[in-house]
Amino acid sequence: MKNRKKIQSKDNRLLWILSIVAVVALGLIVLLQMTPTKPHLNNKAEIGAAEDYSAMTFLVATQFDCSCGDCKDVVSGCVCPTAKATKDYIEQKVLQGYPKKEIINLVKDSFGHFRA
Repeated sequence: MKNRKKIQSKDNRLLWILSIVAVVALGLIVLLQMTPTKPHLNNKAEIGAAEDYSAMTFLVATQFDCSCGDCKDVVSGCVCPTAKATKDYIEQKVLQGYPKKEIINLVKDSFGHFRA
């Protein structure tokens, strides 16, 4: 009878340990499922990088405020259609081989809002 109680006691402890391990494992799985896999769009640098623009485009875009009139964001960090059009324009000039200073002047003439 004493042996049976010892075996049951060990079985109960083992069952408790397995239950705790299972709960912790399920908690980790739920936590991992809730973790975002996309970049946070709060970070201006991540926004520019997430759109696959060149480093030169991002560098030039940081020198201009968005010209949409609805926000006060820097072009490099804004995701509105106006900022996207500005970044697309800058990227086009970069790919055409324009030097940085000339691209800045072209963006000033076309979109304005140079940060100085």
